[in-house]
Amino acid sequence: MAKNKKQKRGLVIFVAVATTISLAGLTGLFGAGIPQNNNQDQQNEEVDINQIVAVTGVPCLTSEKFHLHPHLTILVDGADEALPADIGVYPGCTQELHTHEADGIIHVESDVDKGYTLQNFLNVTGFSINQPGFITRLTVDGEFNGNDANFRLEDGQQITLEFISIPELGTGTEE
Repeated sequence: MAKNKKQKRGLVIFVAVATTISLAGLTGLFGAGIPQNNNQDQQNEEVDINQIVAVTGVPCLTSEKFHLHPHLTILVDGADEALPADIGVYPGCTQELHTHEADGIIHVESDVDKGYTLQNFLNVTGFSINQPGFITRLTVDGEFNGNDANFRLEDGQQITLEFISIPELGTGTEE
């Protein structure tokens, strides 16, 4: 059973690396989504900023008058997974929701408070909290919130997104 769990995790890792250039460092939970090109090795490739903004609903940064720093921790079967650096950062455009470092800090920067939610940030990542083969548990400041990603991001907020592998069931035949 442990071998199947490792194989399953390995497959998830492979799929993510193959489908999401900007999030290649993760275990694969940040699977297929919007076309992103945040990988530093590929910054010279052309990206369609208008398409990215249209798909995510998060515009390019024009002002930092309003600034928040919530923190997102991602756990996969109890193991900490880094939130990648440079999510939402493109040549000529840094989206109002983005990361700078792989430290879990989400930067919310805009001209005014737009009421951005975790779901808005997930749109920028191209990621869904619903992942096949995993049970999700989302907590905000230590309180389970029913896995509702539509809560407002706040300064200093501690968000934990935990994924727990669903054990594979036996075939039903006993030897």
